[in-house]
Amino acid sequence: MNSPMDILIGYFVNLMFIVILGIALIKFIILFAKCLHKIINMFIYYRQEKKRIDNLKQGILTLEDLHDLSPNEFEHWCASFLDKQGYTNIEVTPVGPDGGKDIICYRGNLKFYVECKRYVYSKKAKYKVDLEIARKLVGAMEGNQVVDGMIITSGIITNEAIEYINSLPECFDIKLYDGKDLLKEYDNFRKLSPVTIKT
Repeated sequence: MNSPMDILIGYFVNLMFIVILGIALIKFIILFAKCLHKIINMFIYYRQEKKRIDNLKQGILTLEDLHDLSPNEFEHWCASFLDKQGYTNIEVTPVGPDGGKDIICYRGNLKFYVECKRYVYSKKAKYKVDLEIARKLVGAMEGNQVVDGMIITSGIITNEAIEYINSLPECFDIKLYDGKDLLKEYDNFRKLSPVTIKT
Protein backbone atom coordinates (compact mmCIF):
# COMPACT_ATOMS: atom_id res chain seq x y z
CA MET A 1 0.00 0.00 0.00
CA ASN A 2 1.26 3.45 -0.90
CA SER A 3 1.82 5.99 1.79
CA PRO A 4 0.04 9.37 1.62
CA MET A 5 3.38 10.91 0.70
CA ASP A 6 3.78 8.53 -2.24
CA ILE A 7 0.24 9.33 -3.40
CA LEU A 8 0.94 13.06 -3.10
CA ILE A 9 4.18 12.71 -5.05
CA GLY A 10 2.32 10.66 -7.69
CA TYR A 11 -0.33 13.38 -8.04
CA PHE A 12 2.39 16.03 -8.24
CA VAL A 13 4.28 14.11 -10.94
CA ASN A 14 1.05 13.61 -12.91
CA LEU A 15 0.17 17.28 -12.51
CA MET A 16 3.64 18.34 -13.69
CA PHE A 17 3.33 16.00 -16.68
CA ILE A 18 -0.05 17.54 -17.57
CA VAL A 19 1.35 21.10 -17.18
CA ILE A 20 4.39 20.29 -19.35
CA LEU A 21 2.17 18.61 -21.93
CA GLY A 22 -0.18 21.63 -21.84
CA ILE A 23 2.70 24.07 -22.36
CA ALA A 24 4.03 21.97 -25.24
CA LEU A 25 0.54 21.84 -26.77
CA ILE A 26 0.13 25.63 -26.43
CA LYS A 27 3.54 26.20 -28.06
CA PHE A 28 2.56 23.83 -30.87
CA ILE A 29 -0.76 25.63 -31.39
CA ILE A 30 1.00 29.03 -31.46
CA LEU A 31 3.59 27.73 -33.94
CA PHE A 32 0.84 26.16 -36.05
CA ALA A 33 -1.16 29.43 -35.99
CA LYS A 34 1.93 31.41 -37.08
CA CYS A 35 2.60 28.99 -39.95
CA LEU A 36 -1.07 29.06 -40.97
CA HIS A 37 -1.01 32.88 -40.86
CA LYS A 38 2.05 32.94 -43.13
CA ILE A 39 0.46 30.50 -45.56
CA ILE A 40 -2.76 32.54 -45.70
CA ASN A 41 -0.77 35.78 -46.25
CA MET A 42 1.26 34.12 -49.01
CA PHE A 43 -1.95 32.92 -50.65
CA ILE A 44 -3.51 36.41 -50.43
CA TYR A 45 -0.31 37.99 -51.81
CA TYR A 46 -0.21 35.45 -54.65
CA ARG A 47 -3.84 36.15 -55.58
CA GLN A 48 -3.25 39.93 -55.48
CA GLU A 49 -0.12 39.63 -57.63
CA LYS A 50 -1.91 37.32 -60.09
CA LYS A 51 -4.78 39.82 -60.36
CA ARG A 52 -2.30 42.66 -60.79
CA ILE A 53 -0.43 40.80 -63.54
CA ASP A 54 -3.72 39.90 -65.27
CA ASN A 55 -4.76 43.57 -65.06
CA LEU A 56 -1.42 44.71 -66.50
CA LYS A 57 -1.82 42.24 -69.37
CA GLN A 58 -5.20 43.80 -70.08
CA GLY A 59 -3.72 47.27 -69.82
CA ILE A 60 -5.38 48.06 -66.48
CA LEU A 61 -3.11 50.14 -64.27
CA THR A 62 -3.16 51.30 -60.65
CA LEU A 63 -1.33 54.09 -58.86
CA GLU A 64 0.56 51.38 -56.96
CA ASP A 65 1.81 49.96 -60.27
CA LEU A 66 3.13 53.38 -61.27
CA HIS A 67 4.75 53.97 -57.90
CA ASP A 68 6.48 50.58 -58.11
CA LEU A 69 8.43 51.86 -61.12
CA SER A 70 11.77 53.56 -60.58
CA PRO A 71 11.82 57.30 -61.42
CA ASN A 72 13.56 56.53 -64.72
CA GLU A 73 11.12 53.72 -65.55
CA PHE A 74 8.26 56.12 -64.81
CA GLU A 75 9.73 58.65 -67.28
CA HIS A 76 9.87 55.93 -69.95
CA TRP A 77 6.31 54.86 -69.10
CA CYS A 78 5.26 58.52 -69.55
CA ALA A 79 7.05 58.58 -72.92
CA SER A 80 5.05 55.52 -73.99
CA PHE A 81 1.85 57.15 -72.68
CA LEU A 82 2.59 60.27 -74.76
CA ASP A 83 3.37 58.16 -77.82
CA LYS A 84 -0.02 56.46 -77.54
CA GLN A 85 -1.65 59.89 -77.34
CA GLY A 86 -0.15 60.95 -80.66
CA TYR A 87 2.98 62.84 -79.57
CA THR A 88 6.02 62.29 -81.78
CA ASN A 89 9.83 62.63 -81.70
CA ILE A 90 9.71 61.72 -78.01
CA GLU A 91 13.05 62.02 -76.26
CA VAL A 92 13.61 61.07 -72.61
CA THR A 93 16.43 63.20 -71.23
CA PRO A 94 19.43 61.33 -69.74
CA VAL A 95 19.36 60.36 -66.07
CA GLY A 96 20.66 63.15 -63.85
CA PRO A 97 20.06 66.90 -63.73
CA ASP A 98 17.60 67.62 -66.53
CA GLY A 99 17.05 71.36 -66.23
CA GLY A 100 13.38 71.02 -65.30
CA LYS A 101 12.27 68.72 -68.11
CA ASP A 102 12.35 64.93 -68.40
CA ILE A 103 10.86 64.54 -71.87
CA ILE A 104 10.92 66.61 -75.04
CA CYS A 105 8.22 65.76 -77.59
CA TYR A 106 6.13 67.21 -80.39
CA ARG A 107 2.52 67.30 -81.43
CA GLY A 108 2.37 68.60 -84.93
CA ASN A 109 4.71 71.63 -84.98
CA LEU A 110 4.35 72.28 -81.25
CA LYS A 111 7.29 71.43 -79.05
CA PHE A 112 6.49 70.23 -75.50
CA TYR A 113 8.64 70.05 -72.40
CA VAL A 114 7.36 67.44 -69.96
CA GLU A 115 8.29 67.07 -66.30
CA CYS A 116 7.59 63.61 -64.79
CA LYS A 117 7.40 62.90 -61.06
CA ARG A 118 6.79 59.44 -59.63
CA TYR A 119 5.31 60.19 -56.22
CA VAL A 120 2.83 58.53 -53.86
CA TYR A 121 -0.75 59.68 -54.36
CA SER A 122 -1.63 60.90 -50.88
CA LYS A 123 -2.30 64.25 -49.27
CA LYS A 124 0.09 63.12 -46.52
CA ALA A 125 2.83 62.18 -48.99
CA LYS A 126 6.27 63.59 -48.28
CA TYR A 127 6.82 64.62 -51.90
CA LYS A 128 4.33 66.44 -54.13
CA VAL A 129 4.59 68.44 -57.34
CA ASP A 130 5.00 71.85 -55.77
CA LEU A 131 5.62 75.42 -56.84
CA GLU A 132 9.38 74.85 -57.21
CA ILE A 133 8.89 71.99 -59.69
CA ALA A 134 6.37 74.05 -61.71
CA ARG A 135 8.78 77.02 -61.78
CA LYS A 136 11.68 74.82 -62.95
CA LEU A 137 9.60 73.56 -65.87
CA VAL A 138 8.50 77.07 -66.82
CA GLY A 139 12.11 78.29 -66.49
CA ALA A 140 13.30 75.57 -68.87
CA MET A 141 10.49 76.47 -71.28
CA GLU A 142 11.25 80.21 -71.17
CA GLY A 143 14.97 79.58 -71.62
CA ASN A 144 14.30 77.77 -74.90
CA GLN A 145 11.24 79.74 -76.05
CA VAL A 146 8.94 76.73 -75.62
CA VAL A 147 5.35 77.62 -74.70
CA ASP A 148 3.77 74.15 -74.46
CA GLY A 149 4.45 71.94 -71.49
CA MET A 150 3.13 69.22 -69.30
CA ILE A 151 3.54 67.93 -65.75
CA ILE A 152 2.80 64.23 -65.28
CA THR A 153 2.85 62.73 -61.80
CA SER A 154 1.59 59.59 -60.10
CA GLY A 155 1.18 61.80 -57.03
CA ILE A 156 -0.49 65.10 -56.19
CA ILE A 157 0.02 68.60 -57.59
CA THR A 158 -0.20 71.26 -54.89
CA ASN A 159 -2.69 74.12 -55.09
CA GLU A 160 0.21 76.60 -55.18
CA ALA A 161 1.66 74.90 -58.28
CA ILE A 162 -1.76 74.85 -59.98
CA GLU A 163 -2.37 78.52 -59.17
CA TYR A 164 1.08 79.42 -60.51
CA ILE A 165 0.47 77.56 -63.79
CA ASN A 166 -2.96 79.20 -64.13
CA SER A 167 -1.45 82.66 -63.53
CA LEU A 168 1.03 82.39 -66.42
CA PRO A 169 0.55 84.55 -69.54
CA GLU A 170 -1.92 83.11 -72.07
CA CYS A 171 0.87 82.17 -74.48
CA PHE A 172 1.80 79.31 -72.11
CA ASP A 173 -0.20 76.09 -72.36
CA ILE A 174 0.76 73.62 -69.64
CA LYS A 175 -1.28 70.47 -69.11
CA LEU A 176 -1.37 68.93 -65.62
CA TYR A 177 -1.90 65.24 -64.87
CA ASP A 178 -1.96 64.16 -61.24
CA GLY A 179 -2.15 60.45 -60.38
CA LYS A 180 -5.93 60.14 -60.69
CA ASP A 181 -6.12 62.25 -63.86
CA LEU A 182 -3.31 60.19 -65.37
CA LEU A 183 -5.05 56.88 -64.70
CA LYS A 184 -8.36 58.24 -65.98
CA GLU A 185 -6.74 59.45 -69.21
CA TYR A 186 -4.84 56.16 -69.55
CA ASP A 187 -8.03 54.16 -68.96
CA ASN A 188 -9.97 56.24 -71.53
CA PHE A 189 -7.24 55.62 -74.08
CA ARG A 190 -7.05 51.90 -73.17
CA LYS A 191 -10.80 51.52 -73.81
CA LEU A 192 -10.38 53.11 -77.24
CA SER A 193 -7.31 51.02 -78.06
CA PRO A 194 -7.58 47.63 -76.32
CA VAL A 195 -4.37 45.75 -75.69
CA THR A 196 -4.17 42.29 -77.26
CA ILE A 197 -2.06 39.67 -75.55
CA LYS A 198 -0.92 36.55 -77.37
CA THR A 199 -0.82 33.47 -75.15
